[in-house]
Amino acid sequence: MGARGQELQNYFLSAQVIDVQGNTRVIKKKDCAFGYRDSIFKHQKFIILEVLFQLRQEEKAKIQQAIKQLTDLRQTTQDLSSFSAGCVFKNPTDQTTVPAAKLIDDLDLKGKKIGGAQISSKHANFIINTGTATAEDVIMLISYIKQQVRDKCGVQLQEEIEYVGFN
Repeated sequence: MGARGQELQNYFLSAQVIDVQGNTRVIKKKDCAFGYRDSIFKHQKFIILEVLFQLRQEEKAKIQQAIKQLTDLRQTTQDLSSFSAGCVFKNPTDQTTVPAAKLIDDLDLKGKKIGGAQISSKHANFIINTGTATAEDVIMLISYIKQQVRDKCGVQLQEEIEYVGFN
């Protein structure tokens, strides 16, 4: 997880977990296989009990200023007044340096709707619920976006979101 060039893995030291056998153990950073939007925690069935981070010490005023800048930026660039799952797609770093949102935006897909699901007019990598969206609407819109970007840009987008409750 991360945003704006920062990743939790940069500050992660260890996690205490319960594994599928019910054993409690500590997993160190070197054993987490951290990558872009990936880690051992996405592939193993752990219950995370505790995480230890090593944070940088900084002046309080500087931290507050950084928080304000990031909050202001998010308010102007993201559709925070609507329900969404956040960014839908990973940035396709292996195929292009163009962010997923820009690929979608360049295809003029902002505002595209399927049922109650709509590509945000503020941030093309957000799918918002206009009030009546079903899971099927969202999945169909994701599929449409992927098909458009693949066919017109030659890039295969991958979801950043995780599907829960689907077979």
